[in-house]
Amino acid sequence: MIQAPTVDQRYGSQSYYVPPDIVAKESLSPILNRLLLTWAGCYIRAQGHQVIERTMNDYVMIYCVGGRGWLAMNDERWSIEKGAVFVCPPHQTHSYGADAQEPWTKYWVHFRGGLAEEYVKLLGFTATVPLQHIGENAKVLSWMQDVFQVLERGYTQNNLLLASSYLHNTFAYMQGLIRQQVPRRSL
Repeated sequence: MIQAPTVDQRYGSQSYYVPPDIVAKESLSPILNRLLLTWAGCYIRAQGHQVIERTMNDYVMIYCVGGRGWLAMNDERWSIEKGAVFVCPPHQTHSYGADAQEPWTKYWVHFRGGLAEEYVKLLGFTATVPLQHIGENAKVLSWMQDVFQVLERGYTQNNLLLASSYLHNTFAYMQGLIRQQVPRRSL
C-alpha cells in the first residue's frame, strides 16, 4: 500500500513530512541509512513564520530564495538574505523566522543517515558557521522541486531513494558553489 503524502498548505506552500514509521523502516535500508530525506517543503513569502527553541533529530537545511529572515543558535544571531543556505545540526536548539517587513521564501529539507554529517562538513557548515551563500541558483531550486514531485507520489522506498538521490546531487553541486565563494590564497 502506498502511503499518501502529508501535505501542509500554510503560507502558500507545500510540505512533505515522511511519517515516523516509514522513516524508522527505511532507516534500516543499507542504502537509505546512508542519506534519508525525512521532510521537505517550501514556504512562499511566509509572513509571521517562526520556529522558536526547536531541537530536531535530523539535520535541517534551509535555502532562502527570496525576502529575508534570521537564525539564532548558540547565543548567536544571523541575518538571512536571498541566496543564503543554513544548516541546523541535530540535537541543537535553534530558532529562525521570516523578516517582518520582507518575509522570506524558503525551501527546506530535513535529512539523516551515515553520510549526513559528512556532507554537512564537506559543505563547510558547523554549529558556529551555520550559514553559507550560494546565491540564486536555478539548478539547486530545480532539484528541490524535483524532490517535491517525487514525494507527491507517496513515501515508497523507491520514491525515497529517488528523493534522496536528488539530495546527493544538490549537496555535491552546492559544494562547488560554496568553494567558489572562498577567496583563493596567493602562492
